[in-house]
Amino acid sequence: MSLSIDAVHLLDTLIQTYLSNQQPDKALALLRAQQVYGPLSVRRRLVLAQSQIRCGLASQALETLDQVLAQSPQAQLLLACYLLRATALQEVGLEAQAVQAMQDYVQLRSTSRVDQKEQQ
Repeated sequence: MSLSIDAVHLLDTLIQTYLSNQQPDKALALLRAQQVYGPLSVRRRLVLAQSQIRCGLASQALETLDQVLAQSPQAQLLLACYLLRATALQEVGLEAQAVQAMQDYVQLRSTSRVDQKEQQ
């Protein structure tokens, strides 16, 4: 059984609304409910990690982000992953690893900009 496209869009809208209104616990509940119907996309896993961090579940967010990294996402999603990873690592007190994640973000971001300029 899977969700219809309309149901998925509605859930995505509700999740973003909850996150925007400082209610990450409700966004997290909806994301977990979506997992019942199948694996989350890379984008939704990033939103799941964001919700987990905002709910004080940084160690769970790190597990979610490890799953994202294992899927080798495209550069834009990888940038978001590195930022969320830096935040989660800082939350669990792993400062050196948080700095490394931020350095990975900066390096990838500068590389992505160079690639975009070359394509123009």
